Amino acid sequence: MSKMKLLDNLSGLTTSIPIMVGLLYIAFFSAYAGIKDSAQVAHINFGTCTPSVPSSNARAKIDYNIFVCENAMKWDATESSQGNFSYTGGDQVANWTSTNDCYMRGHTMVWHSQTPSWVQSLTRQQMLAAMKNHITNLMTHFKGKILEWDICNECVADGSSSLRTSFWQQKIGNDFIDSAFTYAHAADSNVYLYYNDYSGENSGSTKSDYIYNMVKSMVQRKIPIHGVGLQCHLTAPVTKAAISANIKRIADLGLRVSCTEIDIKNGATSPSSWSNLVQACVENYNATSILVWGFDDSRSWIGSNCACLPWDNSGQPRTSVISAIDAAFTGGDATINEKRAAFLKLSPEDILSGAGTPIVFNNAIAKKNLQTRFTFNNNVLSFSLPTAQNVQVRVFDIRGKMAGELNLGMQTAGMHTVHWSPVQLPDGMYFAKIKAGGQSMSILFTRMNKE
Repeated sequence: MSKMKLLDNLSGLTTSIPIMVGLLYIAFFSAYAGIKDSAQVAHINFGTCTPSVPSSNARAKIDYNIFVCENAMKWDATESSQGNFSYTGGDQVANWTSTNDCYMRGHTMVWHSQTPSWVQSLTRQQMLAAMKNHITNLMTHFKGKILEWDICNECVADGSSSLRTSFWQQKIGNDFIDSAFTYAHAADSNVYLYYNDYSGENSGSTKSDYIYNMVKSMVQRKIPIHGVGLQCHLTAPVTKAAISANIKRIADLGLRVSCTEIDIKNGATSPSSWSNLVQACVENYNATSILVWGFDDSRSWIGSNCACLPWDNSGQPRTSVISAIDAAFTGGDATINEKRAAFLKLSPEDILSGAGTPIVFNNAIAKKNLQTRFTFNNNVLSFSLPTAQNVQVRVFDIRGKMAGELNLGMQTAGMHTVHWSPVQLPDGMYFAKIKAGGQSMSILFTRMNKE
């Protein structure tokens, strides 16, 4: 009997024969291949959030191959008081996924919610130091166990072309996102780093366009980002075109996309909404993971009986929805599937280098025709000159206040290294405005003091 035929038979049984229902339910799980297997046809991971170790749930090993902690890795759960870390909940899930040959997402580092009050009361420099310490500790502790991390979560204001007014943004400034990603990459360069948000799924919306332009700017400025998480808290009907177009334009930046927290209100009666969402992913090679937010309706953050997940309030499968999801995964273009398989082989460093992706940068320092090259590494300025030139460097903080100036005068052709002294820059993001010969350029760089 086929998988979906068995599902149809199961859904047609009535409660007047509970023993037969129970027997067929057991038979269903013994024969059902699982959504993750359909997803693997398209080389896409399929998963869910979990509040704890999911071993007691029969579907855990059947339908999912990627998990994310619902709350156990958030700041309030891992560092409720400054410098005192607890990893118990995250460790339990991470160890379970490793034992059961599953992937795991990390969620989340920097968020305006579920962050202890002690963080919110800090000054700018204290907050940057606390952010760096928190990110470094978590990424070091879970190194090798996480496929992709949500570094910054829900930082963009609803329906607006601006960042959310949060304590992060107010105390640090708009560069808090740049700093978080820079700290994360410094702590673990072998994990994919994501910006994650809701209501950014459809291209053309104000919020979606702002998110796209923000991550595009990060790519161009060499801020280490590898992917965008589309939460996908949606309401039926869901159409495919705008979501697919958004995933595609993110692909043009060389970035991965994961649908991270899916639920579809009224989706129980709209299998096509589920199919359209999955198809939007399948037809774009950079869509790599799809996760629903809850095992079934009874454990949805929206509330039980929400009719928003592929499984109902009692954990029974919605056969028409699951059939639509399976068909979307298995009905994709084989050429795109193989392109995705190749894309998945790119390491985080490959993505940062733009391997295989024709990205054209507009910022002057990235243009290939420039002969003069400048880089900053903490307080060390390195540069190469093709000919003898006068060099002047001014450094400004992210808010435009000048932090220091170097008038180097005439410099000979070749490589030079200059220690930025006597100015000692505190941690943060800076612009170096440089004049060399007939060229003028600006570099965004991160200053991180060595411990």
